[in-house]
Amino acid sequence: MAGEISHVHTATGDTLYATIRTPAGLMWNTAGTPNFEARTVANWGDYDVAMTETPASSYFYVGTFPAIAGNMVAGWYAVEVFKRAGGAPAISDVIQARFFGHWNGTTFKWWGNDAIAVGGTVQTAGDLLGVWTPAKAGYLTGAVALDSTVAKETTLATVAGYIDTEITSIINTLGAAGAGLSAIPWNVAWDAEVQSECTDALNAYDPPTNAEMIARTLPAASYSTLAAGAQMDLVNAPNATAVTAIQNGLATTTELNKVPKSDGTSSWNATALAALADAVWDEALAGHVAAGSAGLALSGASAPSAAAVADAVWDEAAAGHVGAGSTGAVLNSLVPGTPINISTEGENLSSQ
Repeated sequence: MAGEISHVHTATGDTLYATIRTPAGLMWNTAGTPNFEARTVANWGDYDVAMTETPASSYFYVGTFPAIAGNMVAGWYAVEVFKRAGGAPAISDVIQARFFGHWNGTTFKWWGNDAIAVGGTVQTAGDLLGVWTPAKAGYLTGAVALDSTVAKETTLATVAGYIDTEITSIINTLGAAGAGLSAIPWNVAWDAEVQSECTDALNAYDPPTNAEMIARTLPAASYSTLAAGAQMDLVNAPNATAVTAIQNGLATTTELNKVPKSDGTSSWNATALAALADAVWDEALAGHVAAGSAGLALSGASAPSAAAVADAVWDEAAAGHVGAGSTGAVLNSLVPGTPINISTEGENLSSQ
């Protein structure tokens, strides 16, 4: 076991060394009982793995990967090569190269190397394709693991308590058919997208814009013309067909008897007139007391006395009451200064 670490350098005769680091950043300390420890500046001189130029003046430097001991296990590690500037390794030394690979205690395989031991057997890319099949949903089965120290499918549910609990939490949050997504707050970043979709819909529908309506830049057929509007003018130039249709509609309903002159002739609908008269006389005066109105005058009026009525009757000019058979006509026929003949029955009154 030697020469697992190698580096082609840019110069000959330099003093190079390597360090071993875990993906978590722990440094391999070669002093005493070797172990991985947190990166400590004061211990940098104990992190070096010696490298020698082999053969001499070849620019090719090699070193031996530390044996698995202490808390080191087979796994993935970063190897970093430094050029020593002084008499001992220092954290200020300039890094020359960095490698990442898998160390199993015998072989250090750089990242990207085609052969890695899986389940104790050296595998190739073709072998891995046989493990990842559509039927297995793209994951390794319980019978396949990187090595004996890597958890298998049967124990993944308890790794750090995440694979089972977190996925279950996500599923519960989403709910059946996304029911749990109903309370998502509005994101203002969506405004532009919503507005864009609305603009696309309006462009597809192509309604007239306010500017087009004002400037009348649309095709003439898109506007209502005077000729078309005349078809609906039922007052100044009624369309005979439309008027007839309205009249026919009224004639077939009970509403016809409620409208005065509803048949368009000079006669008035008697039922409607009677209803109007009743409504006028039955209307409360309290609702019609505007200044100068008949309602105001009537509401403040009082009945005249009998003497006032008698005076008004006797003071009325007889000439205004000469209808045939009326008292006014008889009185008007009397000759002043001529005796009046009154029959004993009190039925005849005439001049002698």
